[in-house]
Amino acid sequence: MEKDSKSHSLYERNPKTETDNVQENIDTEDLSHSGLPPDKSYHTFIAYSSDDRHQAVKICKELESRFFLKCVFSDRDFIPGTPTIDNIRNFMERSDTVLFILSPNFLRSSWCITEVQIALEMSLRILPLILYSLNTNDLPPALKPYTCIDARGKHDITAEIHEALYHMGVVDANNEAELGE
Repeated sequence: MEKDSKSHSLYERNPKTETDNVQENIDTEDLSHSGLPPDKSYHTFIAYSSDDRHQAVKICKELESRFFLKCVFSDRDFIPGTPTIDNIRNFMERSDTVLFILSPNFLRSSWCITEVQIALEMSLRILPLILYSLNTNDLPPALKPYTCIDARGKHDITAEIHEALYHMGVVDANNEAELGE
């Protein structure tokens, strides 16, 4: 993932960041593996620009706590000391779907475009989400054939993501029953 433009020394690290809140509130080992193929460990890999981290954290937290989905969130899950490109490939390989949180920031990020290329090379299921004002003509050509969730002005983005994952077959009927839906 793209790194913040603001650098922090290890010794100056803010002890309470948004990503820490995801770690604090969600124990990913306790999340359901319902509906996951045997070779998958995660329902979705969340790809986002670091400039959209606040929204990505919110989406991840809600998918995990409200819908009991297991998500890959790079700031929390990537293994330190491993090249970023290897973390991306390894975690995508273990994910059933890649959720691309599309924004102008995403389109400007070389890491985000790399994630799109890797997901396509690996023939993974792709779920594009338009987060902010974005002309669909500006999408990378590889994402244009995909139907996007248009989250602009919507209040329950995670419910729409969950519904799309259900229709894509990522979330099965057992998971739906567990949620009381």
